[in-house]
Amino acid sequence: MTAPGGSIIQFACAPGYRAADGYDQERNGLYTKYLLKHIARPKVEINLIFRRITRDVFEESKAKQKPYIKGDLMTEEPIYLSAGDSNDAMPFEAIRRKYQQCYVERLMNTCQKVPIEECYINLSITRTEEQEEKEKKLQSAKSHDEIINTYEEIYRNTTSIDIKEIFDKCKDRKKQVRVIGRAGIGKSIFCRYVAYQWAEGKLWSHYELVVLITLNSLTHESYPMSASDVKYSLVDLVQTQYFPCESLSDDDKMYFKSLCDE
Repeated sequence: MTAPGGSIIQFACAPGYRAADGYDQERNGLYTKYLLKHIARPKVEINLIFRRITRDVFEESKAKQKPYIKGDLMTEEPIYLSAGDSNDAMPFEAIRRKYQQCYVERLMNTCQKVPIEECYINLSITRTEEQEEKEKKLQSAKSHDEIINTYEEIYRNTTSIDIKEIFDKCKDRKKQVRVIGRAGIGKSIFCRYVAYQWAEGKLWSHYELVVLITLNSLTHESYPMSASDVKYSLVDLVQTQYFPCESLSDDDKMYFKSLCDE
């Protein structure tokens, strides 16, 4: 079966395989079991629902059954099968709203603020090995001209990269990118811009949550180490950074932890 343009179909299993009818006399088959579990959750993007179903079916069947997806939604806007009531909205929607109100203060006049989309600068790709070699060359430079030429060679833009493609070269399951550069080059603005774009539904809509934690906020005052065995989780960071005046419920904490574990 071919999915029409602008549509998407998830089959219970891949072509050539059989779908399990269920285990231990369960009412529904394996795929239907997890479809019913995930499909009614409010404010969960459809692609994330399909990924969760695939993961659960694949794990319970011990890799014998894997759902199969055909089609393309052909849109960057997030699609929710269940929007939920306003009273049921996840507390993390408050994070999204905070990103949408992101402005940057001017250095000379902090009373004036500029929208974040007007402050973003493009990144450039630099291979780590090449960067280290150039920096060694800079340290060994002797003449003024040699220092200037090497400095420009290190910091001039090389190959621009679209934010949407920043994880494309990551081969591990957990995709990680380290953005480095001298002070004032725009690293913090880039991170805030990414969060803003996600909140607006223009970037990474398949991610249910994007959390921005600044390193200068990880202080002893905010996270006291009263005992040597004290450890803070990502849930603790979100609680302190975004909900300092209220406590997340146990359900909210479990929900957020499930997002971090995926």
